[in-house]
Amino acid sequence: MELCSGGDLFSVLQRAGAPLSEHAVRFCLASVAIGLQHCHEQGVLYRDLKPENVFIDGEGYPKLGDFGLCKTGLTKDSMFKGGGSYCGTHEYSAPEVAAHDVARPASADRGAPAYGFACDWWSFGVMAFELLTGLPPFFACRAKRADVPMSLQFDFAAVPFPSHVSSSAKALVRALLVRDPAGRLGTRDGAAEVLSHAFFGGPMSVISRVNSLRDRSVRSPLLPLLPEVDHRGVPRAPAAPGRVRATFSTSTMDANARARALERGRRGDYAVRSFASSDSTAFRSVADVLAERAATSVSSPP
Repeated sequence: MELCSGGDLFSVLQRAGAPLSEHAVRFCLASVAIGLQHCHEQGVLYRDLKPENVFIDGEGYPKLGDFGLCKTGLTKDSMFKGGGSYCGTHEYSAPEVAAHDVARPASADRGAPAYGFACDWWSFGVMAFELLTGLPPFFACRAKRADVPMSLQFDFAAVPFPSHVSSSAKALVRALLVRDPAGRLGTRDGAAEVLSHAFFGGPMSVISRVNSLRDRSVRSPLLPLLPEVDHRGVPRAPAAPGRVRATFSTSTMDANARARALERGRRGDYAVRSFASSDSTAFRSVADVLAERAATSVSSPP
């Protein structure tokens, strides 16, 4: 197994103490998009894309990991019904996946929508927003129910962007976080469609960008944020404790247990209740938020 001495992407965001630069975000997203495309070409639906599952190697290049919730054997046109099952991480679940939530076991009987590769591009959009702002898009929204994924409770159109985010970055995220999978960026042509967006330089730059990443001819902008390693390539100090986001699979956890796990997170690391959905100051300095999480994670009950 390959050692990724840079840790995960969420740890990189923590060490940055602020949102990543758009140059760094562009590098990360392009690398992840290529990885997702490879998965899809192999018939693999990833289903749990988030910064914690993106690992950084010693050269600062992102790699996908943790394939425990993947669905294999799919084609571009196939859709996975799932028998009402739900798995993934609430903050990143596409609406069509969240409709299979175990907290509403009759969803299969009501005809919950099938889902396919498009759900990974929704999660990609959520991660893009987090890298650009320091927080997931629904972090500032007051959840009405702890056991229902945020993508079913709120419309992304109501989520404000901080002022520092460029217009092309906003347009990219909005094109990815479209409720209808048919209209979502990436659904039709995958990574080629996503990397043709203006945020990445437009259609004319796709081939050169992909080739430069595959050839590793681009110096990673994440290198200054990677931990110091010893002669074996092992980090000298462990990553600081941070947010723990519950990943759920309905085959291993019932609704009550899942709700309890999520509520523990809200009392501790999530701190969702300290934010108001209509308050633009919800996007505080990420350093303040991370400090708050570290303090509450120590005091919260196990």
